[in-house]
Amino acid sequence: MKFFVIAALLILALGFGLTNLQAQATPPAPWPLPPTAAPVNPDATPEARELLKRIDAISGHSTLTGQHNFPNHQSRWSDRIYDLTGKFPAIFGSDFGFSGGDDEPVTFRDSVQGKLTDFEWNELLTPGTDINKRWEEQVDVVAGYLKQLQDAGVPVLFRPYHEMNGNWFWWGGRPGPKGSAALYRQLFDRFVHVHHLNNLIWVWNSDRPSGNAGKIADFYPGAQYADVVTIDIYGEFSQTWYDTMLSIAGDKPVALGEVGTMPTLDVLAKQPRWAYFMVWSDMESANSLEQLQAVYHAPNMLNRGDAPFVPPAGAPAAPAIEPVTSQASSAAKALLAKLHPATIASGGPQILSGQQNDPTSPTAASNSAKLRFPSGSR
Repeated sequence: MKFFVIAALLILALGFGLTNLQAQATPPAPWPLPPTAAPVNPDATPEARELLKRIDAISGHSTLTGQHNFPNHQSRWSDRIYDLTGKFPAIFGSDFGFSGGDDEPVTFRDSVQGKLTDFEWNELLTPGTDINKRWEEQVDVVAGYLKQLQDAGVPVLFRPYHEMNGNWFWWGGRPGPKGSAALYRQLFDRFVHVHHLNNLIWVWNSDRPSGNAGKIADFYPGAQYADVVTIDIYGEFSQTWYDTMLSIAGDKPVALGEVGTMPTLDVLAKQPRWAYFMVWSDMESANSLEQLQAVYHAPNMLNRGDAPFVPPAGAPAAPAIEPVTSQASSAAKALLAKLHPATIASGGPQILSGQQNDPTSPTAASNSAKLRFPSGSR
């Protein structure tokens, strides 16, 4: 029998801790935190509940920026956005990757894009079968890493079996009660009721209907299994897809799980309920420098550290840090303050971007005249 990767799952994790998720003393008008927005997991952690409330609160008013990063590149593409805009994306995206070697002797095309027969699919959904046991072994590995994030107090936007209505992944393209949505529900049950992973915000994801992707609603697992409803769009941000997602989500937040070209500010004005978007790794180049800056500096876009994702009012101020050189410039003093551990402990900047880019790529240096960095950020 062919070997399949059963746990090809994608996650989105916010790139900051709970400290940065606390409310301001007075929530920004005109949208105070709603009293509802309860997660589908009744045992969700306080961090997960707080994050979902904030995502729900901004829906229709603001949009969180997001950037995917390949697992072996760590934060390369989020850092790249900072280099080009002076802003860090609010959402850090990555995925559980499987590659050749001693741990995962598989390939993407033969496994992730492999196919199961109808018999194998039914065995997968039947407890106690060999395929079902293999599935449990693989998803349990993923659960272990998510448990580490839970122990660290990190809430995760968890997007399993993405682009479910498409037939290009082994888990997708099967409509109906025992189709792809049933596998999503099976994973929900194992992670919530067996592993007690309560830090997850459950994100259901689809792709645009096409010759290789079925009707979106035919793959929805049910409102009791999804906190956020998302779609991947590479190309035109059709009003039809937006309206379809709203009809499925109801009062739940909707978002763009993957994009290449970002939605323009004009698109977001017409489709205001997109709570966040995530640009795929290495696809920031699909957006002009002017477009990147326009979006990341727009008042209705939220980046890392922007209100309402800021330290709580009354947080201790960063201490005064003096360099050993008495005549140091103000810029040098500001940079030293950013690097000092005490600044980080008080809720200040946690990382400064640094990476080697492709020599042909536009860089912050070559475009410095166009960039609008905050004072003292360089």
